[in-house]
Amino acid sequence: MNVRTTGFTFVLALAVLAGCSSEKPAPTPETKSSTTANKRAAENQLQSGRAALQKMYAAARNWSIDSQPVSLSSNPNKGDANGEAAVWSASFASPSKRSIRNFMWSGQSGGGSGVSLGSIEDYVPSNASTRPFDSNFLKIDSTQAFEVAQKHGGAALLKKTPDMLMRYSLRSDPRTQSLSWSIQYAPAGASSKLNVIVNASTAAFVRIEK
Repeated sequence: MNVRTTGFTFVLALAVLAGCSSEKPAPTPETKSSTTANKRAAENQLQSGRAALQKMYAAARNWSIDSQPVSLSSNPNKGDANGEAAVWSASFASPSKRSIRNFMWSGQSGGGSGVSLGSIEDYVPSNASTRPFDSNFLKIDSTQAFEVAQKHGGAALLKKTPDMLMRYSLRSDPRTQSLSWSIQYAPAGASSKLNVIVNASTAAFVRIEK
């Protein structure tokens, strides 16, 4: 065999091997799972209403040991779904301080996550709109209330407008003398298209509010 041809073949083989070794290795299951985890870490952390309330309840008890919850509501954000939200607000009444304090839990990415303390207002026990509720009656979470709302018009609305914003609110219902979830469906920048009221103790459908 010609020596020059042999040398050329040898150099060409080395070049091919070098090219193969410089290619990026195929992703392994471990690297794939790591990438997925990092992506999720950068996304908002969602919580159900009861989970968020428990976090804020602990902070409220640090403010005043006799604190009792008055209201709980999610702050609508794109990505909230299935009864969970990235931001929740709650107010707690303290009879000893004669005050109501607002709290917020945030799971939004980019900093500022966790529980933060808000403004303080006067507490008037005779005011029915700020009457505290017993959290022991909160047996149904916002995720379960959402499932009920879906069966009463919610699923059809989301099928038509998938990017509709959701608001989940917990309140003491003066009509039924019970604790209720309000599940609202609203397009961005528009008023609510559907508001389904669900009993927060039994998961029973109560009514639809216009």
